[in-house]
Amino acid sequence: MDMQFHNPTTANPAPVIAPHCSGAAAGQWRQPGTVLDARCQLVALDHGGCDSSGPWSGVHAFTLADEGARTVEVIDCAGCKVHLVGHSCGGDVALHADVERANRFANLVLNKPSAFQLLKEMGARGIAALAEMLASKTAEGMITGDYSGAAISFVDYWGGRAWTALRLSLQAVLTR
Repeated sequence: MDMQFHNPTTANPAPVIAPHCSGAAAGQWRQPGTVLDARCQLVALDHGGCDSSGPWSGVHAFTLADEGARTVEVIDCAGCKVHLVGHSCGGDVALHADVERANRFANLVLNKPSAFQLLKEMGARGIAALAEMLASKTAEGMITGDYSGAAISFVDYWGGRAWTALRLSLQAVLTR
């Protein structure tokens, strides 16, 4: 389900498309969306794994193109140039959309994009960091279907031992 939080008063407002970070949902943009003026309309999308979009079908290996398909679709439907704002994994989606629809943006804003693919270009330190992530329990769990172990590893990789501090309901969402 696409969530639109800001109803502008001008005709044909410019869309501000906002892909969210992993472990979140479109609601992460509710508060930031309140600062938009009447010339813009926030379009926050739920990506794969959220309640409204459901889990990945498994029809093939999940890719960034799969994650970004909804964002590209909204861009294609817009009758004007759009503003694209992405956070973390949403930043990766935004970068993908920029490659797919480069001439469709008025602005592109990235907040802490987790563009792991760029680590290869950073030389030895970047390659070592990428190898650490790929060899992690997160990658293993995603491949083997141990989604609980993958979620725990992912959260703890970025936030110390933060998994145990999360509400059980949030743990369930992240695992799904």
